Amino acid sequence: MVIDALDAARSDGAIKTLQSLIRAILSSGGRWHVVASVRKFDLRYNSTLRGLFHGSPPRAAYADPEFLSVRHISIPALTPGELSQLQAQSPALGSLVSSASLALQELLNLPFNLRLLAELLDVGLTPAELEPVRTQIELLDRYWQERIHGHDDHGEAREHVLRRVTSAMIARRSLRIAKTVALGNEAASGPFLRALLRSHVLAEWTTQSGASRSDFITFPHHLLFDYAGARLYVPPEPDELVELLSKEADLLIAIRPSLELHYQRLWHHDQASFWDLTFRLVDSSVNEVGKLLGPSVAAIHAVQSAQTAPLLDALIDSARQAAGLAVLKHILATLLMQGTIDTPWIECLAAATENLEAPVAFAIRPYLVFLSERVTQLSPADAGYLGILARRLLAFALTAQENTRGSPPAALSASRARPTPISPHRSRSFVAALRLLT
Repeated sequence: MVIDALDAARSDGAIKTLQSLIRAILSSGGRWHVVASVRKFDLRYNSTLRGLFHGSPPRAAYADPEFLSVRHISIPALTPGELSQLQAQSPALGSLVSSASLALQELLNLPFNLRLLAELLDVGLTPAELEPVRTQIELLDRYWQERIHGHDDHGEAREHVLRRVTSAMIARRSLRIAKTVALGNEAASGPFLRALLRSHVLAEWTTQSGASRSDFITFPHHLLFDYAGARLYVPPEPDELVELLSKEADLLIAIRPSLELHYQRLWHHDQASFWDLTFRLVDSSVNEVGKLLGPSVAAIHAVQSAQTAPLLDALIDSARQAAGLAVLKHILATLLMQGTIDTPWIECLAAATENLEAPVAFAIRPYLVFLSERVTQLSPADAGYLGILARRLLAFALTAQENTRGSPPAALSASRARPTPISPHRSRSFVAALRLLT
């Protein structure tokens, strides 16, 4: 049984139904097998799905290090050889790809991004106009500008229709709606809906048998729906977003990719608002899954040490220290999960531990152990920061007293009454620190 685009299921009921079906087939012990395609993003946050496909990857060459306990095949990005075929098929697109900056070339290794770029070239954008694009968000922003806003006086009308379509899909937890819902009993909406269909922003529904259903509307790609949700449904005001997620907790499943894209847009366009929203969500009653959104984006997208400064400010501000520590833990968990070592967060940790206290020490230890095992892969600067961190952690462990539970901290073994030498095997953090010290 093949289930294509498992991530298209956005309602809790649809997800549970598919998972029950998969579980029933796998537990039957018969000759049936299940093959499901899903985005890496959705697999990462679906522990039930990972459990259903628990096992070892069948081919090491097509295994993602993040999912080594999941039986999967990771579809790789396009290779340089595959991209070189563009020159014969589309000289303009091929020339743009071959002369693009390294950042843009990496972006175009994904077929969806390559498709967006091709469409932008089709509407008249020049390679010079597209060359500054560095991130997928910038590419989607340019697509939105050309396809929805356009260069006439009807951009707001097209956006109005698209907002109605997107909101109705989210309300129904479905990626298709009736065309009558899209029109909203407004005869004037007809031309703008047809314009969105002609430009392939929207598409008519196609059944599994291949028959076209013109009475139903969908998005031609899930990511376009996710981006429309980020632009048109997610409230721009942080208080409104916190209230919405508190009232409708299942939105964290239904539109999680849209929420992440919203965070990414803030990260690239308004970092002050990004950090404000991140701390507000962490301090709110929103489900823990929602509190991970901001920190995971910050962990992945930070490229300069200056971008980590707001977190450092929070860690030394008594009023925001608890929220800052929670954000720090989520960031480090993301870095560990993705196996990231080339990151400005190492320098950030060095700045955050000048006066090392127990909560921060316990939070950073797992990531420091991870880094110490890969110290030869670090840049000289990051290796230097790691050395500083290891010494501070070792000094803290040697002088720490019993914790509030009345027993030595489990992660950082310390002497009870007086500082005494500690056997390295007692704690991997000591091994890491001593290895660097020698």
